[in-house]
Amino acid sequence: MKKRHLFTPLLLFITITLAWIGALAAPGNVNLPPAAATPGGTPEAPLEILDIEAAIQKAIAGHKNLSPAYFSGGVTIENTRVSADGQWAVSYLIPTNPITGEPVPTEPGLTIVRRDGRAWAVSLPTSDNWIEMVRQVPYDVLPFDQKVMWTAQYTKARAAAPQQTLRGYLLPWDAGITRYLSTSVCHDEYIPSGNAHYAFDFYTSRTMWDILAIRGGVVQLARWDAPNGDDSDMGNYLLVKDTTTHPVTYHLYLHLAQDSIPPELRTVGAPVIQGQFIGVADDTGASTGHHLHLQVQIPLYGENYYWGRSVDFAFDDVDINDGHPRVNASYCRDPHYCRDTDVCNTFRTSYTSQNVRRYLHPDTTPPIGNIVSPSTGETYGEILPLQAWAYDLGDPGEDPVGISSARFIVFYDGLWREVGPVFQPTAENPDFSFDWNWCDYNIPDGPISVALRLSDIRGNQSPPLLGLRHVTKNHNCHPPTDPPACQPASNQIALFSEINYRGNCQTLDIGEYHDSTAFSTVGENNTRSILVGESVWANLFTEANFHGRGEIVLQDDANLGENPV
Repeated sequence: MKKRHLFTPLLLFITITLAWIGALAAPGNVNLPPAAATPGGTPEAPLEILDIEAAIQKAIAGHKNLSPAYFSGGVTIENTRVSADGQWAVSYLIPTNPITGEPVPTEPGLTIVRRDGRAWAVSLPTSDNWIEMVRQVPYDVLPFDQKVMWTAQYTKARAAAPQQTLRGYLLPWDAGITRYLSTSVCHDEYIPSGNAHYAFDFYTSRTMWDILAIRGGVVQLARWDAPNGDDSDMGNYLLVKDTTTHPVTYHLYLHLAQDSIPPELRTVGAPVIQGQFIGVADDTGASTGHHLHLQVQIPLYGENYYWGRSVDFAFDDVDINDGHPRVNASYCRDPHYCRDTDVCNTFRTSYTSQNVRRYLHPDTTPPIGNIVSPSTGETYGEILPLQAWAYDLGDPGEDPVGISSARFIVFYDGLWREVGPVFQPTAENPDFSFDWNWCDYNIPDGPISVALRLSDIRGNQSPPLLGLRHVTKNHNCHPPTDPPACQPASNQIALFSEINYRGNCQTLDIGEYHDSTAFSTVGENNTRSILVGESVWANLFTEANFHGRGEIVLQDDANLGENPV
């Protein structure tokens, strides 16, 4: 696997327009899609709009397994616009709550439609070619600033996935019981978008069974009223938010029996501990027999919608494939769908849990702690010394179970991030510290916030922003030196082989560069910083011919090693 600090600019797509770039400099001016349907810039016959929206509905209905998020409660199609040449159109999909029928409070889904002969070809937000269609659709129906916004959201979502396998999970049933795996990575056969690649389907033939929480968290969403055997939508589910991971992840338990979610877990924010009973596996929704669909995920449509994009996680009580259940059977051939990054050495249908039910000693008391240093209002130079203490209280009358994770979290550039190692303080040794060299992270001068994030072994989590402190960074990590050897004109960019615009360099004019031969002076897989002319922007990709992860760069960047690509 490539190290994250390496950067592979195999394609640079540069577009000139000073007015557009000026608009992008003020995010408040971005033209977001209106909430209600409005006519496009040119007159269109209402029949054409109806044909387009009918094609979208047909695409959704014909690919129920490809984008299940749009099926649990339906979708409203709004603001359909047709291009001046009549060959393209865009629409916005608003998912609806399956219980209330009201619009889900989340971002709309952009759908691109292109004329294919006398018909319309539809690219839904979960279609494999969606991002390519966003890049190709003309500006008169998707203006430049909106195109940049959607591309940036796509890139951000791709980059948001955890960089390593998440751990600390247990199989979702009682210890000592054996159940069976019907589907693992072969979910890709039925959901080609890959959003369920890391999901698991567990079952016991013709049997409903108790589900235990795989890890702790808090309830984010719950549905419990879908009748058993009803396959008209995606059925009952419980979504548990876990703030101990980076980024924040969600545990989705799907196809639960009607009314089986305990009443105390039907409220947003209710605590969930590992091993707690959370419901009964059944067949509600799009299901063929009693089973549990389980995945750890990051949001696709915002955290207020139950379906997301699965991420890699492993079970501590699975003894093969580094904690990953795998199956190879006539109904699911995982070997055909294992990626290079998947562990697929051994295949087995049965798995025995070590998840101990937690109803006898329900420790729901979160750990406590505080930051000793720094103090609010202080200013620091190159190093910020972080000192704190923490330990687990446990419930009254019960022994504490111990802290599984204590982390420093910091806020800068609009995001909270974890820094330093994972600590495991105890009541006997509660203190821990970390000297944060913020120059290693390319932190800008200005205000920085620091807090703690704690979790005990049963998943109880500390209150948000525990021990919050506010300090100021005042240290030039990159003192001025000689000017860069390559200075781009307003319609050029300059690439450098080292950070801070040093090393080998070369300038590039406006154009499309399909591979690295055009900038051999810098070297393949070797660009570390970039200067961007005031009238251009660069679209960077990790693979040749516009493939792989992409990122739009609108301004100079002295250290590309911290970017998604």
